[in-house]
Amino acid sequence: MNADPAAPESAEDIQVRLKPLFGVSPKHYLAVIYSIVILAVLFWLLVLPGLTNPGTKVTVTSVPSGAAVTWQGRHWGTTPLTVFLPQGQGDLVVSKPGFQAVTKPFSSGGTVFFSLLFPRTDAVSATLSADSPDAVSTLYRNEIGKWALAIPFTSKYQFPPLFTRLASDAAAAGLSAEQIRDSLLGLREAVADPQMYNDFGKALHLWKDVPPEGLEQQYNLWKALTGDASGRLALWLLANQTKPLRDRQTAEPSDWLLARLQDFKDTLKVQTAPSASASVRNALGSFHAVSAGSYLWGSDGTKFSMPAEPPFTLPVPVSTDAFWIADSEVTQAQFAAFVAARPEWAPSARDALIAAGKADDDYLADWTDKPSAPSDPVTGVSWYAAQAYAAWANAAGLGGSRKVVLPDDYQWEAAARAQGGTLPGQNVWEWTSSPWYPGQALVWNAAAKPADSYARSLKGGNSAAKGKAWDRAGWPASGATAGLGFRLALVSP
Repeated sequence: MNADPAAPESAEDIQVRLKPLFGVSPKHYLAVIYSIVILAVLFWLLVLPGLTNPGTKVTVTSVPSGAAVTWQGRHWGTTPLTVFLPQGQGDLVVSKPGFQAVTKPFSSGGTVFFSLLFPRTDAVSATLSADSPDAVSTLYRNEIGKWALAIPFTSKYQFPPLFTRLASDAAAAGLSAEQIRDSLLGLREAVADPQMYNDFGKALHLWKDVPPEGLEQQYNLWKALTGDASGRLALWLLANQTKPLRDRQTAEPSDWLLARLQDFKDTLKVQTAPSASASVRNALGSFHAVSAGSYLWGSDGTKFSMPAEPPFTLPVPVSTDAFWIADSEVTQAQFAAFVAARPEWAPSARDALIAAGKADDDYLADWTDKPSAPSDPVTGVSWYAAQAYAAWANAAGLGGSRKVVLPDDYQWEAAARAQGGTLPGQNVWEWTSSPWYPGQALVWNAAAKPADSYARSLKGGNSAAKGKAWDRAGWPASGATAGLGFRLALVSP
């Protein structure tokens, strides 16, 4: 007969009994172990952070916001900023371009106990003063000009809110609401993209989030603000809408837009074209005379296309006084004479020019201590260098009784039209004295002085077989790329 199997032990039957340790009963030494663990945890949480990483949790604010915060030679972020500064002393510098930096001595201490949960805190505020009344506007005009060269923008490459930042910083600099409005409106010709347009309207308080639907509603907002009720205003609005709306309005314009188009066409009057006549010579070479005249800048007569895709071009009625245009670009040999007289513009001065923002790394890159091809057009020169050359020529009296200038965009095109549609040269782009913005043809006020700009207008660049008198491009004034030179003009003093 088999014996019954033993019953399994239950959890209640299993007991662990600790033995005394060095004669100390378990209930006593366990209490000591638990106490040590608890104390270690408390020490790690409440004391060790204050010993190993002492410092202060600091909140830094500034007017205007967005200022860089530097302490002990390290950049910690931009205002408004809350940051933990390690224990130490040093100057806390709050700075922003266009404003005078504020420097405050700051000592970061610390607490030993409870520093992880309740760190030492402090607050620093700074009010920055503008470098000059125009410093903020100039700074943002240059920054907006850089971005304007990059249109169109996309969901992956977005335009930053520079117009609203300009309004905020200008207010912090002490400019009045009227001054801020005028500064913004002076940049309307830079606006030629829906993202720029949206931020532009926000800065001018025309809308809070997005523009109202419909061109007519937007037109009425701008008309009330600017006093402009022209058909050109309507076309500027069209260029700044999203692509689906531009395409739809271009294919099937609304009755309202058709009426504005007719208003625009009515402004395109018959013009008296400039003409070329006899040439004159002086120490700078040969110059053709160009008569006073008027024409539709940027177009072939009155024909134009709806502004559906950048670059946006529309006919612009302009008039030019009589002047003389050089028959060729300035040569390397001529520029070398200038460099000899003004060594601050020599290739050896490239680093200093770059530091001053008047050139880039490509400045006279193909020169060593002399021209690489003396009879060829000088290239690799910045707009600043071209202007300096004209100033030197005047100071040296090389223009005779006439003033030497870098021609503006309108003079260059008038001269090209007067000579059959292009100027003689060697197929290089040429600097003009004019500012460049992508929406200049969309925003035109003949009485207004053109705004200064980061980019300057280029003319020429294409061969006579392909080029048109109204071809143009924009380039940073400090740019000195190969294939970019200039020619001179003469005007009555």
